[in-house]
Amino acid sequence: MNEKKYYLNIDEQIELLKSRKLNIKEIGKLEHYLQKYSYQDFVNGYNDFLFLNEDRKSNTYKNNASEVELISIFNFDRAISSIILSSILDFERSLSQQIIKVICEFMIENNINGENKNYCQIFKISNDEHKKIFKEIEIEDINKELKGSILKHVETSKKYNDKKEIPIWTLAIHWSFGNIDKILNHLNESLLKNISDNFSKDLDLKVFKYIIGLIKEIRNRCCHNNVVYNFTSKIPENFRDFYKSEINQDIKKKLRISDIVLLLDFLNKKTKNNNNLKLVFNKKVKNYIEKEGFDGDIKTKLLDYINYRNM
Repeated sequence: MNEKKYYLNIDEQIELLKSRKLNIKEIGKLEHYLQKYSYQDFVNGYNDFLFLNEDRKSNTYKNNASEVELISIFNFDRAISSIILSSILDFERSLSQQIIKVICEFMIENNINGENKNYCQIFKISNDEHKKIFKEIEIEDINKELKGSILKHVETSKKYNDKKEIPIWTLAIHWSFGNIDKILNHLNESLLKNISDNFSKDLDLKVFKYIIGLIKEIRNRCCHNNVVYNFTSKIPENFRDFYKSEINQDIKKKLRISDIVLLLDFLNKKTKNNNNLKLVFNKKVKNYIEKEGFDGDIKTKLLDYINYRNM
């Protein structure tokens, strides 16, 4: 049976860390981080390298472990998280625009909306037309995803008194990544292939769906204060083949965060001459490793954990 967890105030949290043999050098700084980020966000997930047993069987810290190393690892993770999120948002915008392009071109080509086909008013399509664009979902359910959070935007609602008049490109402004993921999951496979072809003509749809799932998970970690540096994922064989041919990297173990960096550059069509994420990521990693003065053992483990050798 799991041990029950109780709420602890800041003083009690510090006493808990002391009882686990953490060597506290600047208690004021530790208090600041605990108050700002909470024990769950700040301590848990970032102290593995500092424990005597890194498998968490013992929550006792090493003799030289202090809040300085804990803060350094936390700040390192938040720093790489922010630049990765920026690149994900770039991909998200591109993906959203590809969905609009593919659906609008399909509607125009198939004379959907009749004389008003160029308006691409997705809420005016019939059930039969809906089935040509989407699969395995009722029209009412997909319309909820298409709307996203648009009804919360007063200006848009004022502009379109009749919500059926709203064109799909206006809807897309308000989509979350969750909305985009749901739309892609139910998009007709021929239309989905048109979207994946924008990134690579040889991109298998299973691989494309796996990539979307990866990006969604990383995005959620970045946005919700979850640990980013220790991300891992099992690699399907067809993805392994794609990664080797398109990104020129042979991944033999689990996918790590440095591999995601290279993947994002591929998706965003960034080259080394185009201020790509890899260059920014490398610079950020080097600066933090040097600035924070990581212990040699922690530095080695941290770089190995993110699969930095592939960079």
